[in-house]
Amino acid sequence: MSGDNPIPGNADRTVIIPTPGAARGTPTPPPAAGPAIHSAAALNERIELANGLNPLVNSAATLLTLMIKLRTTMQHANVPDLHKRLTNEIKTFESKTRNAGIASDSVIAARYLLCSVIDEVVLNTPWGASSGWSQHSLLSLFHQETSGGEKCFLILQRMLETPGTHLDILELFYICLSLGFQGKYRVVARGNEQIEQIRDNLYQTIENHRPVPAAELSPHWEGSVKPKRGMTNFIPLWVFASVVMAGLVLTYSGFRYWLYESTDPVATKISREITQPQTISEDVKLTEPDTERRFY
Repeated sequence: MSGDNPIPGNADRTVIIPTPGAARGTPTPPPAAGPAIHSAAALNERIELANGLNPLVNSAATLLTLMIKLRTTMQHANVPDLHKRLTNEIKTFESKTRNAGIASDSVIAARYLLCSVIDEVVLNTPWGASSGWSQHSLLSLFHQETSGGEKCFLILQRMLETPGTHLDILELFYICLSLGFQGKYRVVARGNEQIEQIRDNLYQTIENHRPVPAAELSPHWEGSVKPKRGMTNFIPLWVFASVVMAGLVLTYSGFRYWLYESTDPVATKISREITQPQTISEDVKLTEPDTERRFY
């Protein structure tokens, strides 16, 4: 895995990242309904995307779900077990992408991104910094690198050079940004604004290259149907209302009388047979499970 280069193309090629949004006078905000997920609240419990965005995102569904849960986890009692589970999920992701026939360069780049995002999520939890995660990060395990905050955006820039052939990973990157991934922009001035500009630009790129299903030209093409003239056109509405109300009153009165006559003997018999329930006096004792676990 150490020889895997997550940046496609020539590894020695110099990549210059332009200032996000510099080509536009005013950044265009994305529409309410975008091609990807904008926040964790918009996600389902397990991000079931069997018929969803694209095969690459589908393969990463479990990892994306774990990211969301970890972000709101205030404490964790077994970090080594978590590390093992996430390592296995990364391997499962690779297996799914192979079965889906996804190009190897996209898989390597996506794995680099996912490892970087998960490491960032864990290390920014209240328990992550003291858990020893930085010495056993997923990025160091799969790519022998300690920090991917800058290289992830180099990967993004390279993918944007040919967006039509890298839409799947661009959409995965968009999801990660929407879930809070910041990378190197977490520690720079006005990093949040720069991330938003990058995300907006990425959205526009995806929207311009992802085919949109054709909608009907006129969903309501049928002409209006003229209603037929009925009795209400000749008899005042209040007359109908009075007749209906009178009928309802008579029906309710008759039903109430019948109900009383038919159920009174049964109700009387039941009231005689009812006894006082016994009082439960036993104490119920609950024992606390032993949850003491060791961190790294």
